[in-house]
Amino acid sequence: GGKDPSAPGYDLPHLLVTMSGYDIRQLGRVRRALEDSLIEYIIENTPDNEESDRRRPPPSLGRMLYSLALSSANASPKTKDHSKHRTVLARAHYGHQAPRRDRSDQYEHYAPPSRKVWSNVVELPTDESGDYHGRFLAGKNGSLLEYYRTKFNCQVNIYGVWGEDGENDPQLMCEPYVLVTSEEAKQNVDSCLKFIEHRIMEHEEKYGVSRERYSH
Repeated sequence: GGKDPSAPGYDLPHLLVTMSGYDIRQLGRVRRALEDSLIEYIIENTPDNEESDRRRPPPSLGRMLYSLALSSANASPKTKDHSKHRTVLARAHYGHQAPRRDRSDQYEHYAPPSRKVWSNVVELPTDESGDYHGRFLAGKNGSLLEYYRTKFNCQVNIYGVWGEDGENDPQLMCEPYVLVTSEEAKQNVDSCLKFIEHRIMEHEEKYGVSRERYSH
């Protein structure tokens, strides 16, 4: 959850964790241990789906890792830009091994890597029925996903809009969203975001959908 009433999960309990000390390396280890615990929780509590690719990370993981990175950046005394949904360095969501059950029905997964990528999250518009619109950002047969990779050197993942009859992904533990990441540069993500935001604005005007719930 959070303190922003316009943000997804506002109605959920939220927890404020503060860390202090003089050894930056030790603080970093404590932060990673906390992240590992939250990642493990997401992995083990994602609803099982026989049709899902177990080699892929749980769909909620990218948003959580971005939120953690944004929160940590906001807590730094060196941070001057506190705007919402800005691009920050976050732990990569890919490389996290999804849980798999062995014959004893126990979960097994590898420890998540500490590799960092530039990351940002884009909220999706909804129509009057409350259905999220996001498939248009993938393009026909995924053509735009390839465009994001070749033009901006970004990986774009769209979560929560691939269910049938407008239903959200049952594995998603948060609101549907778009995750934009790049291993190379912050500018890559920011440029890709401008393109995506323009596409969303066009879609909103054409179909009468809106993201007003996030504008307050």
